[in-house]
Amino acid sequence: MSASRSIEYRRAAQWSRWWATRYTRGLPPEVANERLDELAADLHDHSAHADATGMTGRALAVAIVSRSLRGVPADLAWRAAQRRVVGGARIAFSGRHLPVTLLVIAITASALFAIGGMLMSLTLASQTLRDQQYAEVLALTIVVSIALVCGLALLARRITRSIGALWLIGAVFGMGHLVIHYLTHYDTVLTPLLARLPDWPSFVVAESIGAALLYLAVAVWWLPISSTPIETEDAR
Repeated sequence: MSASRSIEYRRAAQWSRWWATRYTRGLPPEVANERLDELAADLHDHSAHADATGMTGRALAVAIVSRSLRGVPADLAWRAAQRRVVGGARIAFSGRHLPVTLLVIAITASALFAIGGMLMSLTLASQTLRDQQYAEVLALTIVVSIALVCGLALLARRITRSIGALWLIGAVFGMGHLVIHYLTHYDTVLTPLLARLPDWPSFVVAESIGAALLYLAVAVWWLPISSTPIETEDAR
């Protein structure tokens, strides 16, 4: 099966199109449609090149998603530039169309990460009283735990929800790194059990990536969008 016909490619292309419809939302139809047409042409060229070079569907999908994620800042900058060109209706944060379940999952995950960070801080604090080698990782854990709590507070408010979600992406990756470091170098209780699962760090990394994608979805849903349709000069 060619890469362009694989299920992996179709899912990656669908995700790219979904993201494009999000950051073009609220713009004049001709502007948004032109951007979507450009994306369709890029996807076609990318898949054709993959077929010609014998790339697998999975590799093609990874390349497309990676390119989309790396292009997020440029896409948002393009949106801001288009809004300046067409003139400005008031910008408002809107998340009313976000499924409630997604928000509940995001807030619950954030709370669990924050609680886990605080419990880990307490454990390290008690160990630091006996051995100062834990002091550095304790300080880092406290900082990351505070970052998680701050991110949760930002996530809970509608007006700062997008910022909080992006904030939590960094905090979650920081906590994942600390968990791997702690269990690898300091823990004496779980280490024997984890020795039976040599790939356990991969599970921690996968969990962090999953949480990051969740928060990215929340941030996208709460992107600044126009509260009223933008009118072009012709419409006026």
